[in-house]
Amino acid sequence: MSCSNERIRDEIANGTKIGEARKTDPGQLSPDSLGLTPYLESESTLPPIYTNGISVSSGVLYIPDMLTFDTLIASLMNHNDSVLNVWEDGLGFTSLRRANYNLEQDETVDDLLLSMTRIPDISFETVLNTENKIRIEDTLYQVDILNSKVYTINLNNSERDTLDFARSSSSCVECNYGKVTYCDELQNDGSKVEGKKWNQFYGFYMSFGTRSTFYKKNSNGKWKRTKADEIFLWLDHYNDTRWNYRWIVDGTCPNVPWNYIPSNETKRFKKRENAKTVARTFQFFAGSGIKDAMMRYQEFCVNKFGRVHHWTVNFYDDCHNENW
Repeated sequence: MSCSNERIRDEIANGTKIGEARKTDPGQLSPDSLGLTPYLESESTLPPIYTNGISVSSGVLYIPDMLTFDTLIASLMNHNDSVLNVWEDGLGFTSLRRANYNLEQDETVDDLLLSMTRIPDISFETVLNTENKIRIEDTLYQVDILNSKVYTINLNNSERDTLDFARSSSSCVECNYGKVTYCDELQNDGSKVEGKKWNQFYGFYMSFGTRSTFYKKNSNGKWKRTKADEIFLWLDHYNDTRWNYRWIVDGTCPNVPWNYIPSNETKRFKKRENAKTVARTFQFFAGSGIKDAMMRYQEFCVNKFGRVHHWTVNFYDDCHNENW
């Protein structure tokens, strides 16, 4: 992040904007004025969560191979907490996500402040236990968010290793990774919409995406994640969003073709009804995909530009993020 969690917490506590908060100019065309139809997402439109071969041992989720890890992560995306809770209960598992969900049930906890400390990709947060651990094949992974490290141990030979979140320090001006940006905007009724964009690499898992979340203050003056009648997010193509892999050598950026987010994404802005959150993961690489990619390239790179709008009722009361 461009600023520390401490500064962000101070800014929220003082009621000021956070991250890259911006409000859309009234002169900008809205998705409605462009004739775009929202993609209405609900639990019934999402695939079931994958369960084959997945078990729990000593409180840690066990995934038999990297391909199963890929499949599980994809199936977890965009489900709400209630569905994810049922899946975890069926396994006898408590995830890092569930621990944060339980904290949110405390009326003295500020959910917006808590959001600043969480892994932005909820699918990844759901496969880690409360000690940030997961086992894939014969390797135990533990994610150290504070120090941007992943510690591994091979359970067959006790061999240990440390993975960095980011593989290199890029000098590519357009290239971003390892970033989380936030925005928020007060609504006319005193509620708030928060926008989050992430571009994160955890050594064995990487993704970039965005999420809109709705909050209201409770009687304790704490921001609580609350259901909105409607909640939206929209990637407009004011700036192209694109990604690739790069192999950085001595600070030199090779001419690697970009993979563009398809322009038809502008025709599928997302909407959920009676929901706290709507999210979109644009690209992720887990397990086997990373193993293959990292043999060829050193860095997962996302173009820093790509505007995403977050709003509830009125598009012009949105907040939006410019950079990944």
